[in-house]
Amino acid sequence: MADEDLKVLRPKYLTRRALVSSLGVAALVLGTLWAAGSLALKGEPLQMVDDVAAERLIANETRPLVVEFVVPGCVFCKGSSRLLRQVAESTGQRVRYAQIDLSENTRLADKLGVQAVPTIIVFDKGKMRGRTAMIASTGELDELLRAR
Repeated sequence: MADEDLKVLRPKYLTRRALVSSLGVAALVLGTLWAAGSLALKGEPLQMVDDVAAERLIANETRPLVVEFVVPGCVFCKGSSRLLRQVAESTGQRVRYAQIDLSENTRLADKLGVQAVPTIIVFDKGKMRGRTAMIASTGELDELLRAR
């Protein structure tokens, strides 16, 4: 984008460097909020959370909570997440869904004995109600949710 194009978008006193810097700060803040689980994109049923946010969700969530432990780049995790999204669309607001990135958050996984990815654990009112190392179909997750 040329400086002439920017004149339309910014006041005279805002330089290109200041504009880029401001956008960078905004992206950093939004990225931090997203990573901390404080910000979820509208329509995104799987909210990425850290250990602290996940423990808070487990303790305080009144709806059933499905937590998926994943690792970036894991092909099985991507498939599992796709199936979770499909089930999330059908369950709507009755069930809460969260993901934990094990490459950055291992404390809760260690506490719960997670040793494989993807691992999916269902909690209800703070108690673990079901667990599986991987799902192959949406029916398996529906079964896990009914078992609670």
